[in-house]
Amino acid sequence: ILSMLPSTSSGALSRNTSLERHSGISGSSLFHQSSADEKQLLMIQQQLARAWVERDRAFIERVLAPEWSVTQADGTIRSRAAVLDDAFVVRTVTVESMIVDDVTVTLLGDTAIVRGRTQATGVVGDQRGSARLRFTDTFIKRRGQWQAVASHATTLAR
Repeated sequence: ILSMLPSTSSGALSRNTSLERHSGISGSSLFHQSSADEKQLLMIQQQLARAWVERDRAFIERVLAPEWSVTQADGTIRSRAAVLDDAFVVRTVTVESMIVDDVTVTLLGDTAIVRGRTQATGVVGDQRGSARLRFTDTFIKRRGQWQAVASHATTLAR
């Protein structure tokens, strides 16, 4: 029922986090930058989770690029505007709790693929429910800041 939420919206805790490096270049300064970027992306996932629960629209809007969209578990594609409208204007979606875990980061220059698992509870419309999802988020680095440009969610079996 909460699969209409973007995957980046789910998770306040992080466990079993692993990192992957695919830079294709060796060197200590690149390694330090990659490590810093990976840590930042992992932190963004957790901050977004808290932002959805705490209804921090300003933070969410900084991280979700204007062109961001999410492909939901049912195959529908929702725009940033539609997701934000549901959460903050019409308020048809309320996220009560979120856990993000099993997160991996793959860096490809100024692009990153972040994969993980989400467990969320909340209300959609007038129905209380929960969701367990596997997600993939694509980030790009703009003016030194990571922004999500696309997300995809797949429902996990109970």
